[in-house]
Amino acid sequence: MFGQFLIIVSVFALIIWFWVLVFKLLIRANKALQIYIDNQTKNL
Repeated sequence: MFGQFLIIVSVFALIIWFWVLVFKLLIRANKALQIYIDNQTKNL
């Protein structure tokens, strides 16, 4: 019973960690895109 609970908790932890990683990457990509767009508009 306890082993099953541990597996469920570790799976949830992995899912949460994965989504945090994806979220961080999205924020970083968004910032990079914003900087790129700003540079493009300044160059025009």
